[in-house]
Amino acid sequence: MKLMRKMKVKIRNKMKRIRFGLYLLIKKVYFRVIPISVRLIVGKVNQKLILLDSPYYKDNVKVLAEHISKNKPEYKVICFIEKGQSITKARNIKFIRRAYTAGDKNAYSIAAYYYALKAKYVFYTHSFKWVGKKNNEQVIVNLWHGSGYKGGEASTIDHEFDYMMVPGELFVKSKAKFFDCEESKILTLGYPRYDLFKEKNISVGSKFFDEFGINQDEEKLLIWLPTFVPDNYLLTYTNPIAYIFSGIPLIESLKQAVELDDFCQKNKIKLIVKKHNLRYSKTPLDKHLMKLKNIFVLSDEEFKFYGIELYELLPFTDALISDYSSVSVDYLLLNKPIAFTVGDMDDYKKTRGFVIENPLDYMPGEHVYTLAHLKSFMINVVQGVEKHHNWRKESMKVMHNVSDGYSERILDYFNL
Repeated sequence: MKLMRKMKVKIRNKMKRIRFGLYLLIKKVYFRVIPISVRLIVGKVNQKLILLDSPYYKDNVKVLAEHISKNKPEYKVICFIEKGQSITKARNIKFIRRAYTAGDKNAYSIAAYYYALKAKYVFYTHSFKWVGKKNNEQVIVNLWHGSGYKGGEASTIDHEFDYMMVPGELFVKSKAKFFDCEESKILTLGYPRYDLFKEKNISVGSKFFDEFGINQDEEKLLIWLPTFVPDNYLLTYTNPIAYIFSGIPLIESLKQAVELDDFCQKNKIKLIVKKHNLRYSKTPLDKHLMKLKNIFVLSDEEFKFYGIELYELLPFTDALISDYSSVSVDYLLLNKPIAFTVGDMDDYKKTRGFVIENPLDYMPGEHVYTLAHLKSFMINVVQGVEKHHNWRKESMKVMHNVSDGYSERILDYFNL
């Protein structure tokens, strides 16, 4: 019996080694042979093929793809999606699974490699360098996902492009530095998602108000969009309690959350707090959210569940609360009050830092340092008191290059 057991163990271990060896062989073949093989059969680019590459079918990619589908029927659009994404089919748009996973490295699908090399124009939002050297005559455009105040630099491993979009002149130098590229590559054409501000989707607004029981005629809707603060940043923070307890600046305890909720009730305010899509970890506040009746803390997944795009909702809000996030820059286009929570500015300078030497000079709104200060801002919104209209107007001159149609302007630039 012992001999039999030993033989079974040996056979099992041998089979494991064989399976692991086969896995390594397949992995080696896939990552080296497939990209080379696809490149050999692709041939010339298709002048009428446009690829939009993003991990998510939303925001800039979705707006641009649907604009092309509706207004440029002579072009075929390919959009990459991830496994499990729910997509509404659209004319002239073909959805391709972007990648399979292989440990800590994406195994991009054969179709993804093919279209990444076949498309004449490629618009991407996060990274496109995975495909390697671009095909001859290809034009690679980095749409990115915002221009704000935060510093840092992008990895050259992930980015190599011909052009990139920013909202206005203020961000040309900072983005060129961020991506270590020539300023001539940075185009002040704005983002396709800005079209959502022009084409207000009434059904989305009504759906949201109904879902959360908001009386649009009697209540003000404010949205709070905190930027992402990684946990390792908090090691340098003088007071990281709010981020640990709630992930929301200024809210350091359940007592303060309830206090703000009561304040909203008294002043007929509904406050939406959307967590950053990179904040996956739970906070102590999360288990008490049911106690809050006027403050709704929602994750990216919950926005997906309700079928609502953030940039479709923003036009229906009465004011924004944020900080160093690029959404503050975008919100200027709506010409509505903005509160910037900047109490952690000195701490943030020690971590990621800022792309602008004096960021406060380019934050045209209320600079909030305390919860009491935030309440004062909210009261002004309710009462219609406008303190920063002229400042916003002046800031627009350098922060935005305004257009009646952003998607169309981008396409016109490339003669599409």
